[in-house]
Amino acid sequence: MNYLMLRLFARPVLAIFGSLFLYITLAYWLPQKFTASPIFAPLGAAIQENAGFVPLALFLFGTAWCVANGYRLWRWSIGEEPCCPRCGMMMEFRTGRYGTYLRCIRQNCRGKLDF
Repeated sequence: MNYLMLRLFARPVLAIFGSLFLYITLAYWLPQKFTASPIFAPLGAAIQENAGFVPLALFLFGTAWCVANGYRLWRWSIGEEPCCPRCGMMMEFRTGRYGTYLRCIRQNCRGKLDF
């Protein structure tokens, strides 16, 4: 179960924390570096004024991704999400050379389901 949580929520949480780091960089650090130069000072001011849009979009994307993965985990726990025939773990959709198929998210399991 711990591997499942790590696999489902590591990248969305990284996106959320990355958005906070991006906000600090765009709103505080980068404008301070640009104020030293008279050529780039207006650019630093413009970045500081508009610094909230990109990190906000990344934060909302990470939050929506967490909610979607939580919904998938809930569906799997009540038996509505497809399970691996070999280990019973959650499956994810993949598109390959021969079309769409389901693959187990567990790393060493080779369970697959074709459509």
